[in-house]
Amino acid sequence: MTANKSEEVFVAIRDPIEIRRDILECSKEVIDSLKKFQNLERLKAEKFKEINSLRAIIRDISRKISKLKSAMPKTKIRLETSKAKEEKKTEQEEQQEEKEEKPVEVKKKPATEIDKLEFELSEIESKLNELSGN
Repeated sequence: MTANKSEEVFVAIRDPIEIRRDILECSKEVIDSLKKFQNLERLKAEKFKEINSLRAIIRDISRKISKLKSAMPKTKIRLETSKAKEEKKTEQEEQQEEKEEKPVEVKKKPATEIDKLEFELSEIESKLNELSGN
């Protein structure tokens, strides 16, 4: 069977409206997918552009930090590392625990007149409480 251009062949299609609807829906989905793809490509380009600008800013900041370090005077003072800070905290906590274990009453000398009066008043109140308790 040879197909000539003059020969036309017709085929019956069952439910042509439904097939046309399916084709149009598929076309619509393809167009939506292409729009999403273009949006993703645009976002990728923006992301790349922003990353490059941030890298440039970071390089600039690094250069400025190195210039600042070279302009600063040389000292032997160094920042504490996190381990040293943790060790200090644990030592302070141990000291606080020791203080809590040995309660020692230390009477401080009031600095101002008001402080003196308040201190005397608290002493009088404590003596009154002792007397009323006995």
